[in-house]
Amino acid sequence: MYSLFLWASVKIFTMESRGRYVVHKRILSTVVAFGIVASMGSTSVFAAPLQDAQSKYDASHKNVQNLEEDIQKMDNQIETIMSQRDSVDKKITQSQQNINQAQNDIAVSKENIREEKDKFADRVRALYISGSTQSYVDILLKSKSFSDMISRIDAIKQISDYDQKLVSNLKDSQGRIEAKKDKIVSEKQQLEALNKENDTKLKQLNDEKSKQNVLIAQAKADESKNAAEVKAEKDAEKAAAQARLVAAANTAASSAPAKAVAKAQAPIPRGVSHSSFAGSGNDVVSFAESFSGLPYIWGAEDPSRGFDCSGLVQYVYGHFGVSLGRTTYEQVNQGTTVTALQPGDLLFFGPASAPYHVAIYAGNNEMVEAPRTGENVRKTAVRGYSIAKRVR
Repeated sequence: MYSLFLWASVKIFTMESRGRYVVHKRILSTVVAFGIVASMGSTSVFAAPLQDAQSKYDASHKNVQNLEEDIQKMDNQIETIMSQRDSVDKKITQSQQNINQAQNDIAVSKENIREEKDKFADRVRALYISGSTQSYVDILLKSKSFSDMISRIDAIKQISDYDQKLVSNLKDSQGRIEAKKDKIVSEKQQLEALNKENDTKLKQLNDEKSKQNVLIAQAKADESKNAAEVKAEKDAEKAAAQARLVAAANTAASSAPAKAVAKAQAPIPRGVSHSSFAGSGNDVVSFAESFSGLPYIWGAEDPSRGFDCSGLVQYVYGHFGVSLGRTTYEQVNQGTTVTALQPGDLLFFGPASAPYHVAIYAGNNEMVEAPRTGENVRKTAVRGYSIAKRVR
């Protein structure tokens, strides 16, 4: 097809040089341009390999996103369990302190009972004798008269009743302390069992995360390989198209077709989408991006260590005087829900009522996030989020 139009072009030039026909340059330009367009129809040869490479890349990229989302969910579960475990550890420490105090109280109570019994005997003896150790019967037998014996019996009874009541009260107090101690010990055992269960869950999650990290490493390798294949196909197509344009230009025999070829060679202008937003949204994004490369660390919330997802959001907005909660559960309940995104808006992932991840929208379908353990703060393409909030 291309050779036919080239022949037509040469024929027209020949006729014009012989003076038999005068051909308008516009017609000649049209002929050459049509030939170029017809020759470019062969680019369909490249379409299938490029489409296949692009499909493979899209699939591998989606796989990476899905695996990262799974790890983010695991990080969120680990964060929740670690928080519960910290709380339980504090309760166990307090329980042990209470047990120690109860044991001390019991020891003091037992000593008080022993001392009171000794005091009872001392008081009885002190009524009638000095410095001797006699039984109550001896004391009674030494009565000087019947009335003296009755007096002694009454005195001993009063002292005995008082001491028995005192000892009984002390024993009741000791019983209450021991019951309290038993309850605390039981509560401590329950807390320790809960921590043991949490440790088992943490081990399972960390084991699963290790497996996921292996999968995501392989998935990223596949993604890079497929991206390279897409680039290679695009470069090959571009080189072939350029070669055809150069060949067409070399066949031009006059300024008119040459101009047509030059026009065909000119780069096609591509529209560039710019997002221009008023307010401080872009400032928020720029500040968040300045932390790119810092590691994701669970519970971290300042640049000296790194950030987790909600820690990054809290720190960035705190820099601009906006106070946000520390966790995704708190942050999702702040601000106004929006559908038309602007830079600086917060994107939440997972259930809207209990999201497991948050990022800052950066415009142009990108976001800044502290993704997960093993990764760094980064700017990346927006994934499927559940709800967006504007907090400025």
